Amino acid sequence: RLIRHNSDYGLYLIDCLTLWVSNHMYDYDQKGIECTEDVIAVQLEELVHECMLLLGTVIFVTNEIGMGIVPENKLARQFRDFVGYSNRILASHADEVVLVSCGLPLPLKSKQC
Repeated sequence: RLIRHNSDYGLYLIDCLTLWVSNHMYDYDQKGIECTEDVIAVQLEELVHECMLLLGTVIFVTNEIGMGIVPENKLARQFRDFVGYSNRILASHADEVVLVSCGLPLPLKSKQC
């Protein structure tokens, strides 16, 4: 909603995609509706579309949560999978993708490549 009403900025920082996924899962759970990858994909594609309409740079912050052990419970596994899926969708649309680990930026995708 903020993006729709404040489109005259040159830089947008969206922090964070992981929380965005969590909020969507919670909202759907509260409504008694199953949250699926397709639901997340549609919502994320809408967000990406809105961002593409903006003049300026949009930076998303997210977390890489799939590098650890597989969670024991179903909800945690679903959350991990949804975040990974969302990260892949967002990365496919991004001009640049940087993984920061131990304070070191590791470029994964750039305009120069």
